[in-house]
Amino acid sequence: KQWYQRRVAITAGDDLKDGLKLIALLENLSKKPIKKTQRVKMNIHKLQNLEYALRHLEKEGVKLVNISNEDILSGNHKLTLGLIWTIICRYQFENLSMGNVTGGKLKSLLLAKCNQSIMIGYPPAKAHNFTSSFQDGMAFCAMIAAHAPDAIDIEACKEMEPIARHELAFTVAEERFEVHQLLEPYDTVHNPDEKSIMTYIAALTAKLPDLGVHVDVATIDDYATHARAVKQFLGDKKNSWDTDPLPVTVETIQAEIDALRAFGANQMPDKHKEIDLLAKAYKELEAKTDSDQLKIITDEALTPKDLSESFNIALNAKKGREQRLLNLLKKEKSTDCDSALIPLL
Repeated sequence: KQWYQRRVAITAGDDLKDGLKLIALLENLSKKPIKKTQRVKMNIHKLQNLEYALRHLEKEGVKLVNISNEDILSGNHKLTLGLIWTIICRYQFENLSMGNVTGGKLKSLLLAKCNQSIMIGYPPAKAHNFTSSFQDGMAFCAMIAAHAPDAIDIEACKEMEPIARHELAFTVAEERFEVHQLLEPYDTVHNPDEKSIMTYIAALTAKLPDLGVHVDVATIDDYATHARAVKQFLGDKKNSWDTDPLPVTVETIQAEIDALRAFGANQMPDKHKEIDLLAKAYKELEAKTDSDQLKIITDEALTPKDLSESFNIALNAKKGREQRLLNLLKKEKSTDCDSALIPLL
């Protein structure tokens, strides 16, 4: 509701039934004019406006499923909320160059984007979902701390209560990056809503500046801390790709394949570059570091060579899972085709 209100500046008592507010929302998002009937005293005028709005969405490439102008006019709450979520997916996530994606692929891509900031703001933490991972507020603080370390002290955040963390993160996001507060701290702590959090994360990620890949290493201890985070990240990914249960439907199998390929195209090259930067830093530090400190790096298998080996092991695990998924997808599609050919008795 707050995302919608921010876009079209309406009051909480208004709704979509006359079609004018839905048209205003779509004009705001698409930057295109939409035909409308301003006088909406009769239901036929409202239905006409709603039809204009729905046809506009179809022209924009939005796939509408099981919703009509009559559903919105009659106040079907579930279908109307579903329509708003479809609009959010089309326009809010498009700002992140994610295209018109939905479902598991959308979650995976958005999660990967926000983890880029989280793992810099509070290494080696990362979010695993859009509910419990954001419940205590640390993930929000970490995301913003990566871009505004002067405004959020991540160590101080550890001592704060969850609601206070949310309040701090949302305030800094609004003041520093002009991201409106679409979430209520109390609700996010006690009853986190996945779609609401995804919408806010998308808005936040769109406004945060590109971090790129950087390594801030001044001492051998800095190197060790960063190298441990990289090694743990790669190890966790390798274990996940090796042991996570495989999806069971054609749709979820395809979604994971798409997410794996997106990860391979974006996250893996960044991680490889990060290891290269660490190798350069290690070479500079090696000459001015005593042997006892260097022995810690060797004993923990944190040398650049060790990190490269971890990278290759993780990469092979990713390739192996992708191949298993492709084989499974082929099998499931074949099964579906065979089932369709079975005659009815």
